[in-house]
Amino acid sequence: MKKIVLVLVFSLCALCARGSYADDTLYPFADCPTYGEPGFENTNQHGVSLWTGEWYGTGDSRSYLKFDLSSVSSVGSASLGLYKSLFFYDEPSVVNSYVTSDDWTETGLTYANQPELGAAGGSCTVGVDTGWYFWDVTSLAQASAGGMFALALASGDLGQAYDAREVQGHSPYLYVKTSVVPEPISTILFISGGAVLAARRLRRK
Repeated sequence: MKKIVLVLVFSLCALCARGSYADDTLYPFADCPTYGEPGFENTNQHGVSLWTGEWYGTGDSRSYLKFDLSSVSSVGSASLGLYKSLFFYDEPSVVNSYVTSDDWTETGLTYANQPELGAAGGSCTVGVDTGWYFWDVTSLAQASAGGMFALALASGDLGQAYDAREVQGHSPYLYVKTSVVPEPISTILFISGGAVLAARRLRRK
């Protein structure tokens, strides 16, 4: 009898702790590369490609993206996906992610006015092959939950090019998994009531 009651109690506790995860795929509402080669510092590079790293032995480039997390109250995990579209160098590159301010526009961003890099997120080694590459940006997205999330990708290695949001089917995206959502209180009460009734019946027997 006591064992059955204990099982019921532990089952109820497990139900209270249990929840469900909500997944969402978000696409940037703005993205733009910057290019630091002399003579291009004040040129807006917005188009169909994003860049990171060193190009042709001079200058450096970054990719900036903005996502709307206003409908996301909490973030359990977040992964940024970019599609490498072009092959230039026969070497992989380590590309880092950073949070940035969101006070830039897609058509106004340049190398000269680009935001400073803030806290660092995950890194990714972008290989020589085209295809999808991913960055763990959980810590960065968590700090921006409920608002605008702006970040940059930067690298001190050789240049890499990725498809921008204008490229259908290969747009960058943010895969977000929200934190645990508790079971509705009505479900918990229903199960707890059933457990009490079952215990009473067993006691009568």
